Amino acid sequence: DFQLCERDAFVSYVEPSMAENARRQMHRTVLHKSMLDVELDLAAPPPPECAPMREAPTIRRKPELFDELDDPQATCRVCVDELGEGVGEAEVANIFKPFGFIDSVVIRRAAGRGVPMADIKFRSLSSAVRAKREMDGRRLWVNRSRVDYCMGPASCELWLGSVHGSITEQQLGTELGRFGKVVEVRLHRTSKCAYVAFERVEDAVQAADQMRGRTVGASTWRLKV
Repeated sequence: DFQLCERDAFVSYVEPSMAENARRQMHRTVLHKSMLDVELDLAAPPPPECAPMREAPTIRRKPELFDELDDPQATCRVCVDELGEGVGEAEVANIFKPFGFIDSVVIRRAAGRGVPMADIKFRSLSSAVRAKREMDGRRLWVNRSRVDYCMGPASCELWLGSVHGSITEQQLGTELGRFGKVVEVRLHRTSKCAYVAFERVEDAVQAADQMRGRTVGASTWRLKV
């Protein structure tokens, strides 16, 4: 069902997951020279000045990826493209520091295009999620910048996010030990994350590919890697 009212539009989907996918794709995109601000409204009675919408199906379950923090693709790193020429790490850090503590900013050239881009590593996952949500599609310099999650350079150490409090270091070591020899496991309970060090880089890369979005033990939390 679709209803247009003044400057707001209300769109009803059959499945909540469809609405979430639409929000992810359309939020902060430009349509007819206006930037869309798309949000979910599960308790969605139409405004009184609008004609009544057709009755929507009862929502019986939450969408699997209702919040960006539940997105298994989310990481503490974001990539920002379309930097202006001559933009340095300090300027990028100054723009993104309102979202949280930044560990590092690295300026590089996009492969094949030569366009300057920045890799930003935040201290926490929630900071990276907010930065992506608020800054993606904005005109930060000359052109609109694309802000998306990215992986750091391949190394022996993995960062795991959304680690449930019931998970132990021994469980993580056993689960990830299937991919190669694990040298060290460090849990950070307050940040709900862990660092796992492998002996070989190729084992860490394989573990990252296989464990992203997976669950560990009895927890239903999906790992970020």
